[in-house]
Amino acid sequence: MAQEQIALKMTKSPKAYTHPDRVLDDTHSLLQLGDGDPHAVCSGLISVPVADAADITLDMIHSLYATSGCTLVTMYFQTLNKHQQKWGMYEIETFAHVVCHRKSHKFVNELMAKFTCIPPAKSSNGEVSGGGQQYPS
Repeated sequence: MAQEQIALKMTKSPKAYTHPDRVLDDTHSLLQLGDGDPHAVCSGLISVPVADAADITLDMIHSLYATSGCTLVTMYFQTLNKHQQKWGMYEIETFAHVVCHRKSHKFVNELMAKFTCIPPAKSSNGEVSGGGQQYPS
């Protein structure tokens, strides 16, 4: 029943390209959500229209998702091998987040680059990767 509800929500959700600048900014936070069962894990990244990620609640995710306020950015699945299937549920649930991190860490770093303010090296031309910001020499 739960799988049917998820499939129904996914088919009714609008599919659209989401520009990285709109996934994470001053008014949107990024949430990683994961789940697991004895045979597989699933995890994903959700863009939430909340400035401070500490204010996000699961009730907010469900209600905002219904009104198209949240955007599912990525989703990852992985089947557990026979050794991983022997883990307790705590380890399996944690592994869902490990899978998401392994698959999305470069993307998340690109999203975070615009918030990084590292002065360029003296020999550089003043450009900062990801932000295109110029620093005075």
